[in-house]
Amino acid sequence: MSNVLVLIVGLLCIFLSIRIFKKLFNPLALYAVIWTTMIFLYELKLMSFIPLSFNAWLVIIGGSGAFLLGVLLIYFGREVYNKNSTPLFNAPEEYQNPLFLDGGKVVRIVLIATSTIGLLAAIQHWIVLIDKFGSIPIVLASANIIYSMRVAGEIEGLVPYLIIFGNIGLFFAAIYAAHKNKFSLITLLPIFAVVLKEIASFGRAGLLFGFLQFLIVFVFYRYLVVKKDSNKVTRVNKNFIVVGIILFALMIASATVVRSARGSVENFKQSSARLEQLEDNLILTPSIYLYLSSHVGVLSKYLEKADDKSLWGENTFLPIINFFSRFELIDHPGFYQKGYYIPMWTNTGTYLREVHSDFGNIGVVIVPFLLGLLVTYFWFSFFEKKKMISLVVLSFLSIVIGISFLVMITRAAMWFLSFALLIVMIPVMENYLKNRYSKKEG
Repeated sequence: MSNVLVLIVGLLCIFLSIRIFKKLFNPLALYAVIWTTMIFLYELKLMSFIPLSFNAWLVIIGGSGAFLLGVLLIYFGREVYNKNSTPLFNAPEEYQNPLFLDGGKVVRIVLIATSTIGLLAAIQHWIVLIDKFGSIPIVLASANIIYSMRVAGEIEGLVPYLIIFGNIGLFFAAIYAAHKNKFSLITLLPIFAVVLKEIASFGRAGLLFGFLQFLIVFVFYRYLVVKKDSNKVTRVNKNFIVVGIILFALMIASATVVRSARGSVENFKQSSARLEQLEDNLILTPSIYLYLSSHVGVLSKYLEKADDKSLWGENTFLPIINFFSRFELIDHPGFYQKGYYIPMWTNTGTYLREVHSDFGNIGVVIVPFLLGLLVTYFWFSFFEKKKMISLVVLSFLSIVIGISFLVMITRAAMWFLSFALLIVMIPVMENYLKNRYSKKEG
C-alpha cells in the first residue's frame, strides 16, 4: 500500500472526525493521526524494515475499520434517537461544575496533596538509587543496569504504586488550569513528579502517558467551558500554545535525558543515508524514528511467527492477572513482550498485537470496535450531560488510543489504578461539595 493512499485515508478520517465530533482534537482524529503517522514513517523505509505482511495489513485495516464502525454506530444511533425522542444526553444550558462550587479550593487541595505524594514517591525512588549506586552522576551512568534491574524487579526498597498519585494529580492539574484559564506552579507540580520518577526509571512510556493525559484532559475540559465568542477563543488558543510549548519542551528534555543516559544507539547499520544525517539531531534521531515507526513491523513479525500466545486477557487485564498471581491462583506473567528482529530488535507491536494474543482474530475486531463505541459514547455524554465522571472515562479511553501505536496501555498499573481511584474520588468530591453548599443555601 503506497504512502499516498495511507495519507489520503488518514486525512479523510480526520475530516470525518471533525464532522462527527465538531472539534479538531477528538478521539477519531487522534487515532487517525497516530496510525497514519506510524505507517507513513514505516513505509518511508528510512531503515531497512521488513515488508508488512498481508496478514498485518488485514489486522491493521480490520482493527481501524472496527474502531470507525464503533464511532459511527454511536453517532448515527444518537442522531436517530434524538429525532424520535428526548435527547439521549440532556443537561441545563446553565451549568456549574460541582467540583468548582467553592471556586476550586477543594480541587486545589486535592491537586497539591496527590502531587506531593507523587513527588515524594519520585524522591524516594532517587534516594534508593543513590544509596545503591553512590551519587546522581553514577546513577545516570548506570542507566542500562538500572533499566534491566527494573525490568527484572530487582530494585529493592521502593514504595510501590505511590507514583500513581502523580498521575491523579495530572488530572486535577489539567482541569484546574483549564477552568481557571491560567497556569501556576501547582499545575506543573504533578508534571515534575512524573518526570522525576520516569527519569529515575529510565523509561519513556510513562512520560508519554503523563504528558498525553494532561493534554487530553486540558483540551477536552476547555472545549466544555469556553463559550463561542471571539475573545475567549483567542484566549483558548493562547492557552493551547502555552500548554503545547511547556509539554513539548518538558517531554523532549526528559526523553533526551533518558535516551542519553541509556546510551541509545543512533548508528544503525540498517539506516538509510538520509537517516544517518540525523544521528546528532536533538529531537528526531534514528532511535526516535525507530520508536515512532517500528511497532507495525513487530506486529507483522508476530503474526508471521504465531509463537507468542498469552492467557485469555493477560495483556488487556494484566494488573488484575498480577493481583491473582500474588495468591498463586495463576502463574505470574512477564511484563515485557517477546521481541523480534525487523531487522532491528524491538518488542512492542501496537495494541493490536496484544489483543490478538489475548483474544485471537476476533479480538482485533471486537476490542477496537468497543473502544470506538465507548469513547464516542462518553464524548457525547461529557459534552451534553456535562458529567465529570464521563471526562475521566473519556480521557482514559483516549489515552488508550494515544498509546495504541505502542502497547495496550491498560496493561500498565499506572493506567488501571489511577483510573480506578479517579472513578471513586470524583463522585466523593462532588457529593461533598454539593452537600456543603446546599446546606449553606438552605
